[in-house]
Amino acid sequence: MTSTAAILLAGGRIKAKDRAEWQGLLPSGCDNRVMVDIAGKAMYHYVIDAIRGADIQLVIAGDVPFDGNHIRVAGGDSLVDTLLNGIAALPPAVSQVLVLTADIPFLTSASIAAILQSAPNADFVYTIIPMDTCRAAFPDAKRTSLKTADGEFTGGNIVLINPEFVRKNEAVIRESFERRKDVLALGKLLGPDVIFRLLLSRMFPALLPIDALERAVSRLVGNATVKAMVVNDAAVGTDIDSASDVAMARKVLGK
Repeated sequence: MTSTAAILLAGGRIKAKDRAEWQGLLPSGCDNRVMVDIAGKAMYHYVIDAIRGADIQLVIAGDVPFDGNHIRVAGGDSLVDTLLNGIAALPPAVSQVLVLTADIPFLTSASIAAILQSAPNADFVYTIIPMDTCRAAFPDAKRTSLKTADGEFTGGNIVLINPEFVRKNEAVIRESFERRKDVLALGKLLGPDVIFRLLLSRMFPALLPIDALERAVSRLVGNATVKAMVVNDAAVGTDIDSASDVAMARKVLGK
């Protein structure tokens, strides 16, 4: 039987270049954007409430207030460091980890339950959301997307992983994270065939099926099982990482 826990990545430190944008939005002396108030509640609490409603054990990785109802570890210098801190705190029996960022306040317990129920059996499951779904729900939100033979998708803020997979592939995970916003750089990491497909996918999406990307990532991580999971839920792919996003979230959640 698979034992599942959740790791909430709550380390969202604001970079120096972005501090002016966030001035006045955060509590005095705070530089962690997940602490921003949205409709009377710190943003990360919306995600905590969704996880607790799904009734799974929670590890919070990040420097946020502690209420004693979960395992807590410090955030790291990067998202990957924060993830590894969370992985290290997991009970030995945990064989599946739901990893979430703390900046997705629209998430619900039903969203989490649907992912856990439908997720394929794999070492690494990455959620992807159709761009049409995101545009319909949050037309003002800006998202990076990729056109494939299976449609145009944006990456989700939730993954399901085998903790041992993370431990074995730390170096690759770090490099992939550093290149995450550069499609061509990721292509170089994945191999020349993927570079070619990525270069032409904007004009000829049929050249880039999702299963080709799954195979490329699998090769990169020692042939571990890697699956993309299509989730028709905009909340999974809509994060709050700018002041304009905060205004949008307050408008939606303040109703």
